[in-house]
Amino acid sequence: ARRENTLVGVPLPGIIKAVRVAVWERVAAGAVLLELDDREARAALAAQRAQVGVAEAQVATARASLRRVRDSLARVEKLREGSVASAEAVETARNEFAVVEAQVATAEAQREAARAAVAQTETLLDRLIVRAPIDGTILQVNVRAGEFVAAGAATPPLVLGDIDEIQVRADVDEQVAPRVRPGARA
Repeated sequence: ARRENTLVGVPLPGIIKAVRVAVWERVAAGAVLLELDDREARAALAAQRAQVGVAEAQVATARASLRRVRDSLARVEKLREGSVASAEAVETARNEFAVVEAQVATAEAQREAARAAVAQTETLLDRLIVRAPIDGTILQVNVRAGEFVAAGAATPPLVLGDIDEIQVRADVDEQVAPRVRPGARA
């Protein structure tokens, strides 16, 4: 099966951190071709991981409060059965329980949002590493470390191709086109 050359671009604009291949180097699909500067994303990831820790602590604190309020509500309800506590005290304890229950749900949602932010930044970091989409040979390297590269640039950063099979392109004049036959010698 004949394959065209693959113009390898970058998913995001950025500064080239490292070019990991050279012209005529054979690469396998998935091999690292180049890396974009990832310092900003790595700093964000560290902050987001710290935020996950804070959110987990808030969940633990909210759950401890919920256990305390649940125990308090159970005591007040038991006292109400013995006519020691008022109906208002029971209602107040139930309202406090509902508030703390909502705080637990909020803390858990904030923790999940923090975890999602970490996952999103980890995905971004992975996208900053450009990998070979196919097996092939590097035909062109049009960037160097330190250069800015734009997504969708007119000149692709890398060109990857299959040179195991020779591909010949020819322009045939319309006057001689009737003499061209598939399989004929050139």
